[in-house]
Amino acid sequence: MSNVFSFFESHGINNMLIFAIPFSGVLLIAIINQLINKRKPNGCSCPIAPSSYLQNIKEMSKEQFPLFLIEMANKSASNTYFLRFPIPSGGLYVVGDPPTMRAILQDSESDKPAFMYESINTIVGNSNIASYSTKHPMLKAVRKCVLKSFSAREIMRMNDVCDKHVNKWIENDLEHYITEGKSFDPSEEMVKLTFDLIMESAFEYTNESGERDIFMENLEKSGEEFDTKEGGNPFRAYCTPFLKDRREAFKASKDCRKFVQKVIDTYRMNPNKSEQNTIIKLILNNKEIKTEKERVANIFTMMIAGFDTTGFTISSTLILLAKHPHVAEKLRKELLQMEPEDWSKSPYLRCVLQESKRLLPVAALGGGRTTSKDFIVKRSTDDLNFTIPKGVHVIFSYIASFRDPATFNDPESFYPERWETENVTTKMKDALIPFSLGSRSCVGQRLAVSELYSTIPKLVTKYDFEIEVEGELYCNITFKYKGSRLRATRAKN
Repeated sequence: MSNVFSFFESHGINNMLIFAIPFSGVLLIAIINQLINKRKPNGCSCPIAPSSYLQNIKEMSKEQFPLFLIEMANKSASNTYFLRFPIPSGGLYVVGDPPTMRAILQDSESDKPAFMYESINTIVGNSNIASYSTKHPMLKAVRKCVLKSFSAREIMRMNDVCDKHVNKWIENDLEHYITEGKSFDPSEEMVKLTFDLIMESAFEYTNESGERDIFMENLEKSGEEFDTKEGGNPFRAYCTPFLKDRREAFKASKDCRKFVQKVIDTYRMNPNKSEQNTIIKLILNNKEIKTEKERVANIFTMMIAGFDTTGFTISSTLILLAKHPHVAEKLRKELLQMEPEDWSKSPYLRCVLQESKRLLPVAALGGGRTTSKDFIVKRSTDDLNFTIPKGVHVIFSYIASFRDPATFNDPESFYPERWETENVTTKMKDALIPFSLGSRSCVGQRLAVSELYSTIPKLVTKYDFEIEVEGELYCNITFKYKGSRLRATRAKN
């Protein structure tokens, strides 16, 4: 049987199988008819992206999909538009208009579409805090207990752990790179750093040699298949026997869950558990969570959310500062005029981080909703309004919103000064929502912000960074640079 699979894969027949296997002849004819005629969906009054079903499937499975959404916004002359896709409704509404995005996110009746979150369920093994419907009783139960981990007292405790790991990385790794004249990949290094500190501070676990790298490799493999490839082509789900990458992704997800179970078992056997409100303590002690499978899924989800988004935000910020040394120098001068304990109050540091999150948001795609009512989109470029109907599926294009030319002057440029108090407009503040809004906003945003305000100053005040290889932007769950290389030197203060 394995020889048969290899034959299909080596002869490029996968895509044919993906489309042929799931459908009856009638459904195939219906889809082909839609592909040819490009019928306008019922009730759609907004612009339709000038792209076909097949093109959208192809682009959605690529690592540069967020950039494709910006391209479609430009070609549609609207940051909110309809994107054809082979689902029963005919496609998705891509929402990049800031007021409309806020309205839908804050509407308690517009819920998460289950099919959009199947990828995370597949990876972590069960429904979880990220995929529960808004009205699911477990969402409130899990969020309520986890929020205790992000009180001001707990943030201070975790920030001390962060300082320890940053100092350790500087001493053991960064100084070594400088002495040896070597460059480093900031995405890899910062994600490893944030993984180590979140494992200790939130899950009371110290990684054994090699565990972290194996876990990250398996997580990357899982995300690439179930989020990127299947997200762009849902018919892959029917073709597991024929797709080697998919079979390997299932194994990788299973191995990740085994690691999470090991973390749980280690905590249970630990005779010296922390008295603090660590995430693992609160989830395992939550009596509303009845099964081990659900405990693993929620801890796994919090683990993912706790390290990669922050790590990639730090790395993207370092890359941007390396590309704009005058910004790094201005930031360093301001920080050096302050006491280290006051660095988090630096006005220009806030501007730099705001601009980094705007230009390179790790959550370039801010999830999705099924609308509970009609939403009116008021276009800023002309007097034409249109409606996003009730009962349709929308995805949020944060990256289009954050680069909206009607809101931000020269939106493709890295310009922290735009966030100085005298330059900030209400439209700008309303448009930038990197942690989402409403009842589904990021529960750990206070910790993420604290880590950013702690890590960046430590690095910027002591070191200069220059680009050796810029790398390329790509999206696999998160939006970040891949293949970048930075070279560090000690700053001459």
